[in-house]
Amino acid sequence: MALLVVIGTLVVQGLTLAPLIRRLGVATDADVQADARRLHRQVAEAALVHIRAVDDVDQEVRTTVIAQYESRLEYRKGVDGLVDGGVGGEHAGEQLRGLLARATEAERDAVLQARRGGEVSPAAADDVLFDIDARALRNGS
Repeated sequence: MALLVVIGTLVVQGLTLAPLIRRLGVATDADVQADARRLHRQVAEAALVHIRAVDDVDQEVRTTVIAQYESRLEYRKGVDGLVDGGVGGEHAGEQLRGLLARATEAERDAVLQARRGGEVSPAAADDVLFDIDARALRNGS
């Protein structure tokens, strides 16, 4: 009898729990990666608005920082179009990640070659490799 009660309880709860969670609105179908991409765009836009209003720095400095954020924003828009399927076909996001991974490998190879050839110090090579690897982690490559 106890076994039937346990099985009955598990089956009833197992079949009704998911619909109950959806009905209560506790669960979310949010796409975390899409939210992060959208947030990256929003923060870049907010930074641009702020930077354009700043008037206590040299014009050359402000122009350089504005160019950096405008470039970052254009990059984000391009990535979003490819990953979200609006541009480049259904496999564009996969192709983007693959090409970024190959570019990252080429960067690593170039740094290691420069280091082996004595063109740069080991500390400089390590610093650049750290930046390359951090970017690769962000890109998922």
